[in-house]
Amino acid sequence: MTEIESRLGKSSFDAGSSKVSPRKVYQVADESGMATERFTPTTQRREPRGYHKLSPEEVSMLEDRRTEAALAQERISPDARSRIEFLTGIGRIVDSVTVENVKFYFQSLKAREQEEVFDTLKDLDSMTPLKLQFEVRSQTLSRSLTHINDNKIGLVVGTEDPDTIIELVIKELDENIVDYLYKWYQENIVKVGQEKYSLETKAEVQEVAEEVKK
Repeated sequence: MTEIESRLGKSSFDAGSSKVSPRKVYQVADESGMATERFTPTTQRREPRGYHKLSPEEVSMLEDRRTEAALAQERISPDARSRIEFLTGIGRIVDSVTVENVKFYFQSLKAREQEEVFDTLKDLDSMTPLKLQFEVRSQTLSRSLTHINDNKIGLVVGTEDPDTIIELVIKELDENIVDYLYKWYQENIVKVGQEKYSLETKAEVQEVAEEVKK
C-alpha cells in the first residue's frame, strides 16, 4: 500500500494493483506560505495505431527491395536519367540575360504552368490573334521570370502571382524590351530544353517510358 497525506486528508492505494506507475509527489508553497503537495500527471505510452515490429522475413524483404531499387538506378543510362529528372521538374532549364544593366533570370515552365498559360485564354475568344499573342507572351514571361538583379521576383513585386507580375513588371517595361526578353526566352530556354532532352530513337522513348512507370 502507498499512502499520501496532505492538508486535504489522507488516502492510500495499492500501487501493485494497476499497470499505471504511482504518481510522483512534490511540494510547493501556496499563498499562505504553507507547503502543499502536488502530483505529476501519469501518462501511459501507447504504440501508434497499426504499429508492429518487423519480423526477420519482413526485414529481409525490405532490404531486397532497397537493393533492387539501387540496382535499377544503376541500370539507367546517364542520358535517360537526365531526361527523367527533366520530366519530373528537377532538370529545369535556368538561364539569365542582362538588358540595360538589369539582369533577368528565367526558367523553363512545368507542364502545369504551361497549361495555366493557355487556360487564361479561354475567356479571351473575342481578342484578335495579335492581342492573343501579346497575352501569351505576358503570361509566359510572368511565370518563367524568377529573379531580377539576384532578387527573387516575389520580393521585388511583393507576390508571385502571375497577374500582378504582369501589371507591375511586364506591362511597365518598354515594348522593345518585352519583345526581346520573350524571343530570348524562346531561343535560350525553350529551344535549348527541346534540343537537350529530345528523344531521337524509338529505343530511347521506350527506355524513358518504362522508367517513368516505376
